[in-house]
Amino acid sequence: MQVETERDCKKYSKVFEIIFDSLKHKYSFLNETINLFKFKFLREFNIKNKYYIIIVFIPLNVLKKFRKAQLYFIEEFERKFLNTSISFVGLRTIIPLKYQMSANKKTYKKSFTNVAEEFVKDAIFPAVIVGKRIFFYANNETIYKIFIKDCSNCINSIKSNLISESLYNLFSIDLDIEIIKETNLFLP
Repeated sequence: MQVETERDCKKYSKVFEIIFDSLKHKYSFLNETINLFKFKFLREFNIKNKYYIIIVFIPLNVLKKFRKAQLYFIEEFERKFLNTSISFVGLRTIIPLKYQMSANKKTYKKSFTNVAEEFVKDAIFPAVIVGKRIFFYANNETIYKIFIKDCSNCINSIKSNLISESLYNLFSIDLDIEIIKETNLFLP
């Protein structure tokens, strides 16, 4: 695992500017969305010295507006940088359970479980989650299996493995992502 430095953030911000400029020239309807983009920080993970994944953390309000241009940006970025994937996730706060209980609030949006689940939803965008399974084993091992449907063919098995590895490095959650072709697999 390789953690970014400030130099890497500056390097990627220049790369982002170049890609955004090319997108502005290709797709004029994305100009307003692209001008709103800003990121707080990023993490770069080197998996098996062959593949890289870059997780870009951006504020939630910017992420919701950036969704319109995100697919175009991902395609352009992954075309220019082979063996490198990029995912955009919202920057969220995790509040420990004891502080949630002391405040006597019934919302759990900032719990560890909910933040990790939202991280997965953001990381696999534009694919959608169609099923989840959690397996508990006798040796206190827990494996999460998520079934996703990718209509835009943006996520392949390599990228799903990279997302799983990055999630394990960030949250220590063992996750297995499986891409399915049909959504009616779960119906009797």
